[in-house]
Amino acid sequence: MNTVTDKKAIGFTAFGACLEWFEFTLYAFTAPYLSVVFFPHDDKMVGLILVFGVFAAGYLMRPLGGIIIGHIGDKKGRNYALKLSIILMSLPMLITALSPTFEQVGALAVVILVFARMIQGFSVGGEYTGVLVMLIEHAPKKHRGLITSLATVSSSVGVLLSSMIVAILAHFFTFDQMVEWGWRATFMVGFVLAIISFYMQKSVSESPMYIQYRKESGAKKEMFPLLQTWRYHKKELMYVFVLTGYLGIAYYIMAAYLPNSLITLRNMDESTVLWITTFFSAVYAITAPLWGYLSDRLGRKVMIVIPTIILMLTAYPLFNIFTNGTFILIMMAQGFLALLISAATCAFQVAINELFPTDTRYSGVSASYNISNALLGGTAPVIAALFVAQTGNDLAPAYYLIIASFVTLLLIFKMPETKDSKHFHH
Repeated sequence: MNTVTDKKAIGFTAFGACLEWFEFTLYAFTAPYLSVVFFPHDDKMVGLILVFGVFAAGYLMRPLGGIIIGHIGDKKGRNYALKLSIILMSLPMLITALSPTFEQVGALAVVILVFARMIQGFSVGGEYTGVLVMLIEHAPKKHRGLITSLATVSSSVGVLLSSMIVAILAHFFTFDQMVEWGWRATFMVGFVLAIISFYMQKSVSESPMYIQYRKESGAKKEMFPLLQTWRYHKKELMYVFVLTGYLGIAYYIMAAYLPNSLITLRNMDESTVLWITTFFSAVYAITAPLWGYLSDRLGRKVMIVIPTIILMLTAYPLFNIFTNGTFILIMMAQGFLALLISAATCAFQVAINELFPTDTRYSGVSASYNISNALLGGTAPVIAALFVAQTGNDLAPAYYLIIASFVTLLLIFKMPETKDSKHFHH
């Protein structure tokens, strides 16, 4: 194993995750401006719900992207699939940046925005899981948790980048200037980053495990890896589905619902809220390697179960702080939540890959991960907002988290420990 190319492969591949999350969260951070540009409405909350509706539309394309790009990744190679998804990801950034407004072309503006989000969702469907597969297959056995945690670090750097760019612009320009052109500038930055990422990925070597599998399998390749997975690994697909959905709900209530609810329900200043979110992302990213390292030492399962139990027990008091607490208390509560979600996520990302053999890994993980993310993760901000609107209770999202934690724990106790997975011999 050539360690130099491996380090390069690990670094460049991880950058792909950074880019994806930059673009993805950029939409959430620019939501207050997008709602004015694309959904001019008297009631601010209606505008926001519509913007998140478009956000969910992008999510609906994720499973399709996951299935198709996952299939390509198992058939043509990990690297080929990743390059394809990066090219596809640059398009929505360019389209969004140049999109006409509702004032200029009416409903057509919304159609263009939805179209861009759908391409984005499709490309992301194969991107993040591909990054995880590449990282884990390039990693030495005893550091799989640590190396895979780089995807969490890198994706959080993407979130940080997008929140910082929006925060800086929002600081120097008025709300009206941001609505007029400021948000467009942020999407152009994303487009440039995508082009850079594509050239980086071009020089990355294919996964050693995939090369070995191709050598050993010779001509007898499975026609449809996903069908094989469905035939022999139903339980594994279910574990991926449940865990992805749960962590998706927790993460998106944190990263997408909370910032916007602080602005609309508590009338907090946009830039203040962006700093809270930036702090959350920083804690989430910086601690990731520690959790990855611990999952290599203690096992994946314990690192998923413990944070889930703590989250179930603390969700209600935490939401009480978000609804009534001071700025400092909100920061502390966000930081605490970030620690829990980061710990569970790092162990989960390794475990789901260790459940599958090389020939069907990309397909199995991508399909289950993205279907779950679409149904449960992408809808979490909308469901949280609707719960609050229906019940009139600002603490309603906490109940959602408590129920999700409980259901997840019931299923996860049955999951095997994957740290010494038979699918990773090298």
